[in-house]
Amino acid sequence: MKQLQSSFVNMLLVLSVISLISAGLLAATFEYTKDDIAANQLAKQMAALDAVLPQYDNDLLADEIRVDGFSLFPAYQGGELVGAAVLGITEQAFSGEMQVMAGFSPDGTLINSIAVRHAETPGLGSKVNDDGFAGQFRSLILEPGQVLEVSKDGGAIDAVTAATISSRAYCDAVSLAWKSAASFFGGAQ
Repeated sequence: MKQLQSSFVNMLLVLSVISLISAGLLAATFEYTKDDIAANQLAKQMAALDAVLPQYDNDLLADEIRVDGFSLFPAYQGGELVGAAVLGITEQAFSGEMQVMAGFSPDGTLINSIAVRHAETPGLGSKVNDDGFAGQFRSLILEPGQVLEVSKDGGAIDAVTAATISSRAYCDAVSLAWKSAASFFGGAQ
């Protein structure tokens, strides 16, 4: 078998063929897995909604609305509004964006919250979902316009040790979610 002569054109041709094959394999893998990825993301979102809301009987995803640029999921039980979950998003986290699902009752009680997406440092900032930190947000009664802050900034929330930036981001995301929920509840009553 004759060997190709080593020239710029031949190297470019071989590299182009390898790149096309790699791109084709990547596209095929994406097509093969995109339905599974979407199903997993939906299951994760539903688990977060169930974790932050009281019992509800409506289709949260079908009832989703946008308030102040955030996704809000009103929860109804027997036709009565029993709460709303808001996906609060902040860019203030240590490693970029943090998304926190927070559930509120119409009387202003923060039922529960959970970080659903973040890229915080494992073992440090990732501890925002640990009960020691996230437990501070359960059953908090909030006033309209209230902003949650860590104790280092004069607030009542104890930050995760060595992860103050992540803790601030979590507080910021919940505060943004509360602003949207308060706006919704004010218009829903």
